[in-house]
Amino acid sequence: MTTRDKIKAVALTQFAKGGYEGTPLSAITKEVGVTTPAVYAFFGSKEDLFLSIFEDVLSNHYHSVKSAIEQAQDGTVEERLYQILRGAFTYHVCQEEEKIFYKRAMMFPPASLEDKLKERFGATEEMLTQEIRALLAEGIAAGVIADRPLDDLLDGFLCLMDGLFLQLLYYDESKFEHKLQNIWKLFWSGIAGS
Repeated sequence: MTTRDKIKAVALTQFAKGGYEGTPLSAITKEVGVTTPAVYAFFGSKEDLFLSIFEDVLSNHYHSVKSAIEQAQDGTVEERLYQILRGAFTYHVCQEEEKIFYKRAMMFPPASLEDKLKERFGATEEMLTQEIRALLAEGIAAGVIADRPLDDLLDGFLCLMDGLFLQLLYYDESKFEHKLQNIWKLFWSGIAGS
């Protein structure tokens, strides 16, 4: 592991535990065994380090979901949409520190970084939104999804994803699994074509 990667790994753990404001750069440098100027040589500032980790987390989440979609590429529209939720669930269960870091960054963003975080989130969400939009449009064209405004269907799916993410913070994996299956049946029955 390179020094740069070690700094990021330690910073991810520290930021997940204490948030941006609660994590002094000195705690990161002490654990890594480098000086503050060494961190600045790689990242320029604490803000740049935090944003770099945030971008990694967004990218890892997107690629996890994208991989789940690709694995189900021969499935039905329903199966592929479900795999988006399943991929997000799998990512958050397997990447506990990233989940905590992401939750803190999105729910309690540092005031000085709030706009930058929203901008980066928006760019990554747009890539995922395109995937979901394409699947919903395919479902409408095939008659397996009711012919409703695409943006309405998309908004419903994104709210379902966000709600499930919050549920994952409150329940263990087995309870969450049950909730995921139940809410998916209800959601699908609500959008399915006749």
